[in-house]
Amino acid sequence: MSQSRFWWLVVGILVVTALVYSPALSARYYLDDLSLYSDPAMMPGGAIRVLDLARTRTLTYASFLATFRGGGQSAALDHGVNLALFLLLIALAARLYRNLIGGRAALAAVAVAALHPIATEATIYVFARATLLAALFAIAAWSAWANKRYWLATLLAAFAMAAKEEAVVLPLFIIGFELIYRRTPVRSLKTLAAPLGIMAACGAFFAGSVIYAAQVTPDSGALVGLDGVTSLSYLQAQGRALWLYAKLLVLPTGLNFDHTVAVSSGFDLLAATGWLLIATAVAACFFWSSRWPILFLPIGALIFLAPTSTIAPLGDIAAERRMLLPLLCLAPVVGYFADRALPGRRLLNVIAVFAILLGGLTYQRASTWQDAEALWGDTVAKSPTKARPKLHLAGALAERGAITDPAREALLREAVLVEPRSAGAWGELGFFLLQRHRTAEATDAWQMAHDLAPDDPTLAVNLGVVLADAAQLDEAEVLFREVLQRSPCQFDARNNLLYVLRSRGDLEAVRALALPPEGCVLPAGQMEALSRAAGL
Repeated sequence: MSQSRFWWLVVGILVVTALVYSPALSARYYLDDLSLYSDPAMMPGGAIRVLDLARTRTLTYASFLATFRGGGQSAALDHGVNLALFLLLIALAARLYRNLIGGRAALAAVAVAALHPIATEATIYVFARATLLAALFAIAAWSAWANKRYWLATLLAAFAMAAKEEAVVLPLFIIGFELIYRRTPVRSLKTLAAPLGIMAACGAFFAGSVIYAAQVTPDSGALVGLDGVTSLSYLQAQGRALWLYAKLLVLPTGLNFDHTVAVSSGFDLLAATGWLLIATAVAACFFWSSRWPILFLPIGALIFLAPTSTIAPLGDIAAERRMLLPLLCLAPVVGYFADRALPGRRLLNVIAVFAILLGGLTYQRASTWQDAEALWGDTVAKSPTKARPKLHLAGALAERGAITDPAREALLREAVLVEPRSAGAWGELGFFLLQRHRTAEATDAWQMAHDLAPDDPTLAVNLGVVLADAAQLDEAEVLFREVLQRSPCQFDARNNLLYVLRSRGDLEAVRALALPPEGCVLPAGQMEALSRAAGL
């Protein structure tokens, strides 16, 4: 296949990809997207906070800051940027694949990588831009290394790590690529020691920054403080998660924004069997790689999964967005063997058929993401034992007004039933009840939430508000002051404490409290609200 024809066909695949993802351009913000632009780094004068040692994914946050400063808070803009990054990623992958396995095989690989629906979460979920950027720079680094531009590859690898910590395994992947795919003798790696050493040092730095951030950031959802999930139990659960990923790759139905994967503290036979089968598959790939070097790439896919799917506990046991880089590793394996099994035009015909099938599934999934009620309804149906989807479906129903109140309350009560130790579920139930003027029930719900998560400032403030409304000012004041002692920049605690103090006529304390401590970066609207609460 000529180079010009190859690239025209790649452009065709990119156009189809843009079309099947087009519903995502009108999608909403979800989960971490919702708090993205309340981050202090997005506030005026807060850009320097992107470089905080306690913050990971510096490059990703810089991209969010750039889009925010350029176009404001716009879901359409953010989804458009994500889609553009994905299309650029596929174009870079096409160039790499063509150099590795030839034009015909590369074309099949590009179709799989671009149109497989398992990539939808990484592309559509705005907060997953970290995954997109890490994959983009990782593929660029791999391509540069394959072309023997080692120092450029090292620089690009550092950018990948700065986008997302999962890329810290790039040095290991590159070493495997040299030893297994290229069959480079171990002694010859000495000539590459300098770029590999610097790449490994970058990996160590970014891995260390993640560990530090997890330790100093409350409720980080990573590595420490996960309720009932140890490194061993998480590792065991990944035996289930990895085979879930394998199933979604082969049969991409049942895609789910919030998968349920069992975590057991005892011996889990199914998870252990999963790990045994994975080990067997790795051994087989290694054994047959002497004949087919391309079989290094399934091993490479597992290398890229290692940071999230081994011993470092994360809040989500399984997440489809983690499969983007592994998919980019596995796609050329599919292309390579398809090229050898299907001579002549048969390969192009098969590519066309699979592009239609995969593209249809991806379009359907992107359309589900387009509507919050549809996405969370789908997630509740597929993960009925998880509280989080129920909470978000209840929130999505709120937009249709009081007519959905019975359904919302049922979902919230189901959430606390399936996860009785979920402080967030009790808090959402309390908020709903307070809006319906069922104050006594709301107080009980928020008290339960606060008891489960006494260090959560939002839950403490909510409980304080309902206590203050019930004229229990002393108890409310204690809660507000406890929050401010831990988080001096917390606006809601400061604002509500001002009202409590004003109601007592303690004007001196009000004036002292109205001005946040130095170093707190609050939006102008919040500063004005504090002035009003203080009566200034």
